[in-house]
Amino acid sequence: MLIIYFLSFLFAFGDTYNWSELDIPIEHSTYFFTNNPSIHNQCLLDKDKCPYYEQAKNLPSSDIACWGYEPNCKNNASLIQCPDDSRGWTTTKEKQIYEFWRTADFGYIVEKRNELKEFCSSSLECVDHLRFCRANNIYIDFRHIETSKHQDRYREDIVKYGDIGGNCKLNRNDLIKNGDHKSPLQSWFSELQVFIEVNDTNSFNCDLYITKPTIFIKLDSGYNMYHHFCDFINLYVSQHMNNTFSKDIQIILWDTSKNDYWSFFSHTWNAFTSNRLIHIKEFEGKRVCFQNVIFSFLARMFY
Repeated sequence: MLIIYFLSFLFAFGDTYNWSELDIPIEHSTYFFTNNPSIHNQCLLDKDKCPYYEQAKNLPSSDIACWGYEPNCKNNASLIQCPDDSRGWTTTKEKQIYEFWRTADFGYIVEKRNELKEFCSSSLECVDHLRFCRANNIYIDFRHIETSKHQDRYREDIVKYGDIGGNCKLNRNDLIKNGDHKSPLQSWFSELQVFIEVNDTNSFNCDLYITKPTIFIKLDSGYNMYHHFCDFINLYVSQHMNNTFSKDIQIILWDTSKNDYWSFFSHTWNAFTSNRLIHIKEFEGKRVCFQNVIFSFLARMFY
């Protein structure tokens, strides 16, 4: 299975660690260290620089300091309360709590990680229905997207066959079978169904190379708090899915229109990245290579 941890982006120059880009609550640091033992060890070495040194020094056992999706977790971080009757949900209170944990809590990560499957060996893997994917060393051809001519934010035909690909062995049959949730805010099938295998990375012929870890996201609505926080929450779920929490990442808005992004809640992006947002219209006319990419969970996935 393809495993992309994106650990390299956490390091600054030399052998030290760029702790300024790891901006997580102190209360979450022990869970983070459980899932990132090498970073835990680095924190112990960087006593004067690591802001989480006390937590690293007193780290509980891995089955205690855990979110709930780790294989050996006994004391997960969930605080589920279901005071009302379980009837209509499930047959028992225990099943009701479990169902909530599985579908709306950290159990969701367990289920989705178990779904991960390679579609192009060592280059592309996704969960069922292509709701979330991650890739390394791929190219995307934006030369024909024509965002400057359109108002439609959710066009599904901007990527043609061969406009996206990687140096890998593609299982196209399995990829196409995952198109049953095809919809702009429910899966990435429209974009990835045209993925091709390329035998030589030198033939990518990219105009631009992005080496910073990248997250593609399609937004619901920036004007409505409920809908926009569906975007943010699914981005947070994607962070857990990939076990990456550095803010030194590049977030790219997959918006097929010429319109600029604006929102009452735009400051929320500062919780995820220290870099400016990029709209794909900035890539119009270019072929772009990406070293590490996540296609994030989306706002209106089927329940």
